[in-house]
Amino acid sequence: MTATVLGFAVAEDEGDGGDDGRLLADVALKRAVPAPGTAEAGYRTAPHARGRGVASRALEIRTESAFASKGHPHARRA
Repeated sequence: MTATVLGFAVAEDEGDGGDDGRLLADVALKRAVPAPGTAEAGYRTAPHARGRGVASRALEIRTESAFASKGHPHARRA
């Protein structure tokens, strides 16, 4: 089975336009070839970022973006 994996880091915005913010979470989307139009999502959240909605917001943004780029305007939970 072949799969495509897209990984994303979520960093804290330092407000200075730089990219030196602390890592808050990472999000991964995995699409398996035998099931086109579907994907698995996973995440890890740094201990200092838990309870702030970081992972759920990052998953929402990335899944909508990934599905929209493939011609699926709406992602849905299984």
